[in-house]
Amino acid sequence: MLRGKVVRAGITSQFARRRPFVSRFACEPEYLAGPTAPMDSGSKANRLTLVMAHSQINGLAESSLASLSRRFHVVRSELLVAGRRLEILRPRSADELISEDDFNRDERLPHWAEIWASSIALTERLATEIGQGRRLLELGCGVGLVSAVAAMNGFGVTATDYYVEALEFARFNSNHNGQAPPATRLADWRDFPKDLGRFDFVIASDVLYERAYADLVAAAFAATLDPEGIGLLADPQRQNGALLPEACRRQGLKILRTSGVSIDFGEKKQTIDLYELRTV
Repeated sequence: MLRGKVVRAGITSQFARRRPFVSRFACEPEYLAGPTAPMDSGSKANRLTLVMAHSQINGLAESSLASLSRRFHVVRSELLVAGRRLEILRPRSADELISEDDFNRDERLPHWAEIWASSIALTERLATEIGQGRRLLELGCGVGLVSAVAAMNGFGVTATDYYVEALEFARFNSNHNGQAPPATRLADWRDFPKDLGRFDFVIASDVLYERAYADLVAAAFAATLDPEGIGLLADPQRQNGALLPEACRRQGLKILRTSGVSIDFGEKKQTIDLYELRTV
């Protein structure tokens, strides 16, 4: 028992190290429902029912939310992003989702369950683009904030992630915010799908938390970016960002420009590096 606690403490410590900082929101997330959530039927309205009614969720999405709430403690975060007010549902705590078996197998950690400052910076940049008639691929979509904003801008969105649960939340959150769910695909960058095709935009946020990921992410961009397309990668100034230019060069990509974007994120301001990639 003690060994198990020590092992989990070590994994949690590594997860914390990968975080740029603790996620906090201008408005604290509201608890909706979960495996042990109280479901009052009297004078206090059932919050799960309220969020369904508020969003005019169709039957299929209602079933999805019920399924998510059986497996996760679901919270709702209200965000003002690129001039749009969004309501994003996500697991209450990524730490609660850490699996020793997953970590021991391939050092998998549930980064997907957080909303990162880099994703806010990426949505702000993406909001300047007209998406009508253009295809967009997100690498590591997490709970689907960026994919939802891309859909609002008219892009045809394909969202990918290493966790099937992330794809479920991404589909739900697009629907929850009035958009058609994105096409989704389970994707491992170490064995990246070869049949995704080419996209006008390929995007990613905060994906360089391990040294090896610079090469893997650059290869994914190179495999899916249209010759005339634009790649966007947001990174919270991680040390591994320094490896990206050379990794891109090896994959036939160039970094057209890098800009620093200041993001107010809860209690802390953070500078995000935004890379724009093109094929050579």
